This record gives sequence, structure tokens and C-alpha cells, in this order.
Amino acid sequence: MNDREVIFKYAILSVVYIAFLFLFWPFKTSLLLASLFALSMTPLLNKWLKKTKKEKLLIFLMVSGLILIIIAPLTLIITKGILNIAQLQQETIAQMPVYKNVEETLTKVWHFLSDISMRFNFDLREDFDVQSLLPRVLSVVIPWLTALVTNFPEFLLQLFIFVTSLYFFLLKRREFLEWFKDRRLLSDDSLHKLVDLLQRVCYTVVFSTLVVAAVQATIITVAASIAGFGNLVMIFILTFFMAFVPVVGSVPVSGALALFSFLQGEAGDGAIMLVGLGIAGSIDNIIRAYILTSDEESLHPLVSLVALIGALAMFGIPGLFLGPIVTELAFAIGKIMNGNSLADQVAAAEAEAEEHESKPQHSP
Repeated sequence: MNDREVIFKYAILSVVYIAFLFLFWPFKTSLLLASLFALSMTPLLNKWLKKTKKEKLLIFLMVSGLILIIIAPLTLIITKGILNIAQLQQETIAQMPVYKNVEETLTKVWHFLSDISMRFNFDLREDFDVQSLLPRVLSVVIPWLTALVTNFPEFLLQLFIFVTSLYFFLLKRREFLEWFKDRRLLSDDSLHKLVDLLQRVCYTVVFSTLVVAAVQATIITVAASIAGFGNLVMIFILTFFMAFVPVVGSVPVSGALALFSFLQGEAGDGAIMLVGLGIAGSIDNIIRAYILTSDEESLHPLVSLVALIGALAMFGIPGLFLGPIVTELAFAIGKIMNGNSLADQVAAAEAEAEEHESKPQHSP
């Protein structure tokens, strides 16, 4: 094959693959998220396949279980919240009891801070008007909520792409692995180590994050119900998504509810929310310690937080999963690409030294 034929062949392949990529580019986030979930579910699938040979049925049941246990309830909660938001306007929000309670609470806090500042001959009231704070916030929030409602059909489409892609990736996982083997980009040993690393990291991040978020949201919502708060659906949604944030977790939601109760003179309700916060924090540590193996090194919380913020800016809500997974891989994948880890190299060196010492020494 001459040079002209080679150039023409690669030109045709490039055009076809680039066109193929453009077709799926609008669904890039859903496809990436589906691939990561497939990697996290593969160890469980392989384990259960040892007990049954009905692979397609097992994959269908796993995907259906994911839909029924996590996706469907969360989608219904988000749908209900979005439909309620769609009916709100800035004028109607200002008439709601919760708005008036928040405004009254902010006014009390502001008067308290102003009294403290006056003792230092500094008047905060001249520089800031607390009465105009909430209307200005609403002027920004309402358009954002409107855009959220407008994009809801796209969310449902992306959810459909995610579910169908997840089933396909699980069903064709062996074909994907053989395709990479045929490319000979890595040795078989390195490729298997890389796949094992991807599966382990995805399993740890996805399942620990989902379980922790669901449990914390449930605990805070139950505490809020006992304390007499309304809008429990919104409290669950906010706590669920805040639980993904490293360091912060469910503190902002439960802390804000506790502060609101104390400022309203309801010390008992505030104590209930603080107890709920303590239980949620303890559950977080217990679940992560149970899921994570003892030999895994955890990332610094600040690194995880910055990575999560960047992932949210790049991918939106799916960044809650993509950020931690990519960060964990970035710190662990070097051991695969560069061969054995330093600990493995030290162990190999010690074994070689012991073997050398055990050999009989012959005098010259």
C-alpha cells in the first residue's frame, strides 16, 4: 500500500469517526456517567454470575433495581419540586409564610449585628439595607428556576440515554475489553490492572456517595419533620445534593434549620436539628469506613472539594459523581502506568535481599 492510499484511508476513517462523535456529543455526559456506573456495577455482576448463567436477565434486574431504588424516587422528587417551582412568581413567593419567616429572621439577625457595630461607633445600616436583600435574591433565583423548568424535558431525555447506555455497556463489557486488547495499547497485565482500578474506584465512589447522601437526607428530613418544618421534599432534595460536597455535607441545611428554630425561640426544635446533624455526620463516617477498604488512601478533603467544584462547573449535576471519580483515578492511575507502586518495589527489593542472604556463601 503506497503513501497516497494510506493517507486516503486514514482521511476516510477520520471523517467517519468525527461524524460519529458529533452524533453522540450532545449526550456525552450521560454516556460518560453510564460508563462509570457500568464499571461500578461490573464487580457485583461478575459475582452474581457465578450463581446463575442468565446474564441478560441479571443485567436487566440490576438496572431495574437501580431505577426503582434510586433514579425513580429521586426523579419524582425533582419533578414535584420543579412543578411547584413552575407555579411560583416573585409576587407569590413574597406572600408565602416561609418567605415572611425568613425575612423576619434576617431582620432579627441584622438588628443584632447592628447593635454590636454601634458599640464600636460603626453603623451598618447606612451601608446596607436588609429589607432589599430577599427581593434582589429573588430577582436572580426566579429566572434560574424558570430555566430549570424549561430544560426539564432535556433532563428526561438524558436520563433515558443514561439508562439504555448503562444496560448496553454492561451487556457488551467483554467486547469492549477485547477491543482494547486488540489495539495493544497496553500489555494484558497493565490493562487488567487498569480495569480493576477503574472498577474499584467507581464502585467505591458511586455507592458510598449515593448511600451516604440518601441516609443523611433521610435523617435530616425525619428530624425536620419531628421539629415541625414543612416542605420536607425540598429539604430532602437540598440535603441529598449537599451531602455530595466534601467537608460541607449536610451541615448547611440542618444548620440553617437549627439556627432558624433558635431565632424563633424554639430551642427544642433547634436541638432536634442539631441531634439530627450529629447522627448524620456519624453515619457518614460509619458507611464510608464500611465501604472503603483499610488499605485505600483517602484524598485530602480540600482536594476533593476543589475537584468537585470544577466538575460541577464543567458537567453540572453529573459532576457530583464525575468529580470524585476522576480525582481518585488521577491519584491512583500512575501506579498502573508506571508499573508497580513504590511499596511494591520496596517489597520486591526486600524479597530479593532476603533471597540473596539465604544463599550459601562459598569461600574463595
